[in-house]
Amino acid sequence: MRVIKDEEPEPIWPASGLYVGGEIITSQPLGDFDGDVQLFGPTDEVLVPDLDVGAGVGIYLSYRWRMNELVLEGSVTEHDGDFSNPSRDLDTRIMSLDLNWRHYFLEESPMQPYGLIGFGMSEAEIEDGSTDQATETATDDAELKDGININVGAGVALYTLPWVVFYGQAMYRFNRFKTSDGIDGEFSNTPDIDGDQFILSAGAAFRLARGRHH
Repeated sequence: MRVIKDEEPEPIWPASGLYVGGEIITSQPLGDFDGDVQLFGPTDEVLVPDLDVGAGVGIYLSYRWRMNELVLEGSVTEHDGDFSNPSRDLDTRIMSLDLNWRHYFLEESPMQPYGLIGFGMSEAEIEDGSTDQATETATDDAELKDGININVGAGVALYTLPWVVFYGQAMYRFNRFKTSDGIDGEFSNTPDIDGDQFILSAGAAFRLARGRHH
């Protein structure tokens, strides 16, 4: 009598699952962050400073299946900044929330290069970046808000264990801020501010839960 064996389930892909991770970031703001842009409201103005290379951190939650991964990340970077006329130091914090898709290569290797594309939103806080037009003496913090991000990049991930990964990444963030906020509130006629950034990061992630069968 012939015995029919039950089919064995397909194995779980070793690196699949839910991850939590963090990274350190260095970022170069580009575009209108060159110290030449002033935004004028009814009675006040916002100064968009020239920003130096800054540093910061990011934290993320991701899910990987086979050679693809979705990454939800929040990040913040701090930048020294200045404006020449009027002369001011305008330190700036840039905060972003992004959803990126990574596609990996070299399936059998513990070292896997990947490409990245995604989108998100940003906000920038400019310390003492708003002043009144009449006297230019009263100041307050300014904000650039409603930023829309489009991200493209590449990186290399090293899986020292199937549930532990280290990586390095380069990313270009195309960004436009739609709204500015000064002493007297939001400007209704704000032109789009080019807030592009070139970002380098290095990080690590740990798997919280294994993936499902594929």
